[in-house]
Amino acid sequence: MSDIKTKIMGLLNISKDDAASEAEIETAVRLARRMMERHHLSEDDLVDSPEDQEQAARDAEKANTGTAVGRKIYRWEKTLAIYVRDLIGGIGCYTSGLEAAKTPAGLVIRDGAGRCTYSRHVYFYGIAEDVQTACRLYDELRTAVIALARIRYGSVYKGDGGRYAEGFIDGLQIQMEKETEQKKLAAGLQTNRQQMVLIERRNHLIRVKKQTAENWLRNSEGVKLRNSPISEGANGSESAFRSGRQDGASYNVNTARTLKIS
Repeated sequence: MSDIKTKIMGLLNISKDDAASEAEIETAVRLARRMMERHHLSEDDLVDSPEDQEQAARDAEKANTGTAVGRKIYRWEKTLAIYVRDLIGGIGCYTSGLEAAKTPAGLVIRDGAGRCTYSRHVYFYGIAEDVQTACRLYDELRTAVIALARIRYGSVYKGDGGRYAEGFIDGLQIQMEKETEQKKLAAGLQTNRQQMVLIERRNHLIRVKKQTAENWLRNSEGVKLRNSPISEGANGSESAFRSGRQDGASYNVNTARTLKIS
């Protein structure tokens, strides 16, 4: 029966995928309903118990993976990491000092003469699959921000280009907050409380996953985190910031999402 539940959940997950077409969603939901009727299952039967979910989070493979940023990390690059962390949920992030530059796959980055380069890194830690997703999404969003800022202002780290980048990340965060509120509102309008229960259960699981990740990072990896101030922002104009915020609030994150995020 567990295999049947897994197949049904896989079909229902398609209906929550923003990248799926309407035809794909309709087909997936129709097949899921047929399987549920055939096996006499309700929505309640498909959800693992909170205890099982929490145990699975504790048992899951963990990772602490960094992605090279440059010899300096700017304000918008830090806040982008926080955005990605919160979007995925259940993971943590921090920044490093200068160290040998490596790709998320662990390969050393070298210059044209074959010499090892040095860089600061943004690290994500937690369940390995989530960390892999976070690193790729961070790199892709960071690349998009750099490209857009340079097209509009010729730079991304200073002046109007830097303020645009800061505004863009602020816009992404606004978009995420609005989507979260819309989901809560939609769930509150349901005739039953199933959706609200699932939202609360997910939020609790995220807290458990994050605490488990922090314990693992400290006890298994020997990394002790300390609070560090956000670096000083760019000295560009407020109009550039507003332009970036508008673009970030309307940006389709799915265009940069090459792995599924649930």
